[in-house]
Amino acid sequence: MALPNFFEWQSRCFAAAFLAVVCASPVHADFQDQFEDSGKSIAISVFATVPYRSNGSTAKLNAITHIGNRIFVVESYDGRVYEITRGDTRLWFDVKAAIGNEFSNTDFVEGGLRSVAFHPEFFQNGKFYTSQDQRRSSNSATDYVSDADNPEPIDSVVSEWTMLDGGAFSGPRELFRIGQPGPHSIKQIGFNPNSVRGAEDFGLLYIAHGDGGNIEAGRGSVRNTALGKILRVDPTASMQSGYSIPVNNPFLGDASVPDEVYALGFRNPHNFSFTRSGQLINADIGSGNVEEINLVQSGADYGWGAREGAFQWLGTSRGAGISPLPNNDASFGYTYPAASFMHDPAHAGGLAIAGGYAVENNSALNGYYLFGEFSSTGVLLYASLEDLYTANTKGNPSTLRQAAIFRANLSFDHDGILQTAPVNRRSMLEVIKSSPMYATDSNRADLRFGQGPVGEVYISSKQNNTVYLVNDSTNSVDSTSSAGEAASAPTKCRDDDGDGWGWNGISSCQVEREEVSDSVDSTLPCIDEDDDGWGWNGVASCVFTPSEPVADDAAGSTQVCIDTDGDGWGWNGVASCVAESLSRDIDSVCVDTDGDGWGWNGESSCMIN
Repeated sequence: MALPNFFEWQSRCFAAAFLAVVCASPVHADFQDQFEDSGKSIAISVFATVPYRSNGSTAKLNAITHIGNRIFVVESYDGRVYEITRGDTRLWFDVKAAIGNEFSNTDFVEGGLRSVAFHPEFFQNGKFYTSQDQRRSSNSATDYVSDADNPEPIDSVVSEWTMLDGGAFSGPRELFRIGQPGPHSIKQIGFNPNSVRGAEDFGLLYIAHGDGGNIEAGRGSVRNTALGKILRVDPTASMQSGYSIPVNNPFLGDASVPDEVYALGFRNPHNFSFTRSGQLINADIGSGNVEEINLVQSGADYGWGAREGAFQWLGTSRGAGISPLPNNDASFGYTYPAASFMHDPAHAGGLAIAGGYAVENNSALNGYYLFGEFSSTGVLLYASLEDLYTANTKGNPSTLRQAAIFRANLSFDHDGILQTAPVNRRSMLEVIKSSPMYATDSNRADLRFGQGPVGEVYISSKQNNTVYLVNDSTNSVDSTSSAGEAASAPTKCRDDDGDGWGWNGISSCQVEREEVSDSVDSTLPCIDEDDDGWGWNGVASCVFTPSEPVADDAAGSTQVCIDTDGDGWGWNGVASCVAESLSRDIDSVCVDTDGDGWGWNGESSCMIN
């Protein structure tokens, strides 16, 4: 597909008489008119619901993530992490309760628990990380990446937690804080899930942080602060600090920029994700004119607050207009969006982008980046990954090219019954409002996107306690089937613990042993966590061939013996070992992590009803 010439788009836009307001205004009476109409209808269904908040209000769902075959959703206000298993939701960890009085949700829009990220070796070390707002500490030893001149009494905080053998949690161990002058605080944190041991960013934690306020101070490109930046650290404690700086961070040793900074020039970079090739994609919310999709490169400056989208930003307050880039713009060195969309008169200031995920799993949406409009409309959007990769985002304004954005219609499985035809919807807002749990006093979608073990995409809403599955991202033959049924899904069955059972994006499934042939693509060793002779090497199931007797090295390990499937055998970071405690799950319910009908209830093995 030929990519649009952005200079020509600017020229069309500014030929109209409404220059001082918003470029999009004279061009699109409805902002949706700027999107290509491919005629594609995307199938979705209800995946799970989450309990109401403690005060009886709808759950403020802010993030969806996974580790291995396990899927988790974050509720911000109560600070809770829930695990979803076969459509059932249970409380996994209460961050607010663990932090205590310092936990802050006083900023209803952006406060509370923002994100959870599992270390890529979580099943070996039990480490995971959270980002949240906390009341400002009186501890003079608190480590700030940067502080504000006139800080609010709330800090952005990144914390480390450890899940111990037997299901208990230890922590928090605080990595660092960032002082806030206002809203637009800390956002998503995460690891590159496609990185492998030995790669330069394996085990490195990425942190997105807003510019610190709706006063539009434009701090994104201000170099001496963490505000409006994407940071990158090694969260592992060192002798000198609670974390360390990767040696290839782009500003390491530059006294004008915090060493932690990976890229700068963002306003409100809520969400990011990685493609299989390791490309970091970020969605940055604009000031009222342009919403951005950025291909994030190490050391790049994305322009806020001198630029909004591929335009000059004209003011110092929300609602300020934009103008074309100057002819000498290349000399400033800014990097521009790979794709963007603009506001319209009816929604100026009321639209926002919800960052999504690349679908790369041979499903119906393979090769697309799926995302949406966050707040007012809930429109589901997508762009070709190839077009995003080939966009020209630097240089002379006349050479800039952006990827086309397509709007999708929806085919909604509203009742989970195969015999019932799905209903057609134009947006996620229409789907969300049809739920009996919808918050009737709002007219908002408030979307968040997540991705599961085999690349399938999930969508949640802050307005109806619901998580939806994008069926067309699962490679299921019958994409309208209920999320609780495997149907005839050909998506590869991923077995993370080598017990013969895995997850195919829809349900538990039995692993075909011939998949072991894919293991040649992996550089990771074959890890057998249940001592059945089969393991997982980061790509596929594999035959485990110990170089020594299985448990002989166990005594040389300083890690606990972690048993993820309750069979009495585990992995201690060195070798298979006999587990003193057979499970890492908690509560007295019977929890089955591998779909074989047997689980662990905190005391003994048990049969799943």
